[in-house]
Amino acid sequence: MTLTEYLESRSKIVLFAIGLLLLAIVADIDYVTSTHYLLEFSPFYVVPVAFFTWFVGRRAAVGMGCFA
Repeated sequence: MTLTEYLESRSKIVLFAIGLLLLAIVADIDYVTSTHYLLEFSPFYVVPVAFFTWFVGRRAAVGMGCFA
């Protein structure tokens, strides 16, 4: 069983929670590095949005993209 098959077998609520966790991880790394280093983490916000689009749905991805 691949990771994609495993995730597709999970409920939307679990996938929504995983997507929010991915967003929180990216946001935390962005916050920590922005105070000490000159790194740009904006492209990494695509990962949670892509996860939402693929597994949860387009409406959730658009809402999360507006939120992020």
